[in-house]
Amino acid sequence: MKKHVLLIVFSLLLSSIIVAQPKVEQELQQIMLQSSDDMININIVFKSQIDKKGLKSKTLLIKNAEIKKNIVINELKSHSQKSQLNTLELLKSEEKINRVANISCHWITNSISCDAKREVIETLSLIEEIDIIGLNKEVTLICDNFEDDNLVENLSNNTNATPHVLQINADDVWKLGYTGKN
Repeated sequence: MKKHVLLIVFSLLLSSIIVAQPKVEQELQQIMLQSSDDMININIVFKSQIDKKGLKSKTLLIKNAEIKKNIVINELKSHSQKSQLNTLELLKSEEKINRVANISCHWITNSISCDAKREVIETLSLIEEIDIIGLNKEVTLICDNFEDDNLVENLSNNTNATPHVLQINADDVWKLGYTGKN
């Protein structure tokens, strides 16, 4: 009986940890388990993304491309600054005590990249405004050599394709032989 109670308590504890961190990508979770006190390079993506239809309506009647571009840039920057404000304050306070480093804000994607300790990542995972926290790593989009005879095979077997490439089924087109060459 004691074993069953202990097993149930352990299961509840484990499930609460998993539920508390659904924002942390699985690969990052694995690194966090292995990492003791090391900084981990992460990307923090915010739930709030700019309303594209609203942005388009603001620039619809503007003919001058430069003015239109500046309006879009200003809107994107303003939106990201507002939605990142609280998280950025937290990161800067953690930076002062050497638990965060190399903070970089990205207004186009409304995201922040930084190096952070495991405890900071766990704290970030509890912030409602954050959509996902992932490992910041280099990803190969397509093979480097377009003259390669095995280009189609390399492209269609590329498991490092970004989610956006997979979302538009570009990998399926590569399998059909369309590579963008010529």
